Amino acid sequence: MFSMANLLEISEFKGRSLKTARSFLDEIAENWVTLDVNPRRVMEKERQRQRESAPCFNEDFLRGLYPHIHGGPLSLGKIMELIQEEGVANTIRESCDQLKIDIKDDVCSERGRWNKNPKIIEKEYPIYSFDSAYPAHHVYNRLMRLIFKENFKFTEKDAVDLLHTTVPLAYSDLLILDRHWADLAQQKLGDFPNKPRVYRVSRIEAFLEDFENFPTN
Repeated sequence: MFSMANLLEISEFKGRSLKTARSFLDEIAENWVTLDVNPRRVMEKERQRQRESAPCFNEDFLRGLYPHIHGGPLSLGKIMELIQEEGVANTIRESCDQLKIDIKDDVCSERGRWNKNPKIIEKEYPIYSFDSAYPAHHVYNRLMRLIFKENFKFTEKDAVDLLHTTVPLAYSDLLILDRHWADLAQQKLGDFPNKPRVYRVSRIEAFLEDFENFPTN
């Protein structure tokens, strides 16, 4: 699974890093799905229930790119070419930047409310028993409770990390995160069915090896 933010970040690689990334994406070819990393939107889709596609699937991203491929294969390599076009890249970047700001402001506002009245955490971010129909709810509420209680300044970078953590942790099998968020996911979020393997960025080689060897069926 790849999100708009993932592909935008890869498109900004330079030199050998870009060449390696492009080779990796070309090998994946059409064997991928586009991931919606907006947790609020995914949770709303989980609540709708009556859907033909998984709640984590970002249909809007594909609809926006499909007219540009002229009926050809929708491979990751082709999408990378489109994203590197200035107009497409700017549109995606603006969308990602706005989402990052919205998430940061929302989390800081909610943390402020919690500081004034800690009881809201039980009312508005309850701990549910795991339900496979609502995996993003399960992860998001637990992450928000940790964010409220962890004593760290929540920045725009943390907003990006929250986006890269919530929905992927709910729906993927392998996940790579920076140290702080990997530790939150591994050590403090608790266990639940089908919890993915989580790797720190420093263990990217182990992640890639496991990714290549991961069973497809």
